[in-house]
Amino acid sequence: MTQSDRARATLDRLTAIDWWDEDAAYAHAPSRSRLFREYLRRSALWAQAYQADRNWPFVDLAVHVDPHVRIDAELAAELDAFLEANVWHIRAKGVCRAALRWAALLDTSTVRLPDLPDPFEPLLLMLERGGWCLVIENRVADFATLRVPLGTWQDHLSTEPVVQLERSALDALDARATASGKS
Repeated sequence: MTQSDRARATLDRLTAIDWWDEDAAYAHAPSRSRLFREYLRRSALWAQAYQADRNWPFVDLAVHVDPHVRIDAELAAELDAFLEANVWHIRAKGVCRAALRWAALLDTSTVRLPDLPDPFEPLLLMLERGGWCLVIENRVADFATLRVPLGTWQDHLSTEPVVQLERSALDALDARATASGKS
């Protein structure tokens, strides 16, 4: 990949999301809630590695890893225009900017990263399966009928993944929940 390939790919993923697809969000609530838990786990590992616990779990990790990282101006403008037209939630906008900055970090920084899983991949997959159709109140994320307590970053520290990120595994998880009436 050349410089800005990851950032461009991340921006393309973000702008392809249907941010208002409540039907998809409900149909994928089981996988979305697990993906969010996996995001919490991964962001906890990164928060521990970089003392990035302020504003956890929605931390702009790239800033903690390399404060000099910048998103290409053209990509940043494209993201901002998309967010203004399509995304209403302030937290969702912040997450998108943080994910794009992370991709820019991977494209441009020479900082040596620890051997930790990509912090934003589970969150991007969650968004692709139903946008930002979730409510976070009282430090609990509500995915239709499934709830995920945010807790503290320490509550989510684990080396064991919460869910497999392959789309087929996520689809199977949703199908099992639907078949058992637990969606």
